[in-house]
Amino acid sequence: MNSACPESPTALLQQMVRFKTVNQTINGEPRPEQKLSQWLKQLADQWGLEARHLACKGQADQLLILYQTKATSPWLLFDSHMDTVGTDGMTIDPVGGILADGRVYGRGAVDTKGTGAAMLWALRSY
Repeated sequence: MNSACPESPTALLQQMVRFKTVNQTINGEPRPEQKLSQWLKQLADQWGLEARHLACKGQADQLLILYQTKATSPWLLFDSHMDTVGTDGMTIDPVGGILADGRVYGRGAVDTKGTGAAMLWALRSY
């Protein structure tokens, strides 16, 4: 489902939306973001970025992706999360990642997954 290497930031976002990551306090499933985190790590590795999982007791591993331009450059931190709110009452497929009229539709597309895709694509493009 989400194995193809995206060729654009839009395709990256579409693939991220296709992971169901509804917060565990809402859906009761432990570590809902784990599969997305693992996929993003593999992708970052493919792109030559340094990526590692950081264990977080009782939750999905945190994903840290590093890219150093120069040893003397200042640090810049991009921060996001991968969980989303519930999908009850949605009139579209919440994990469809459908592109229509220049917009990606699905849970997290204009929130956490949208900003996460933009940040990761920026690192890839640097």
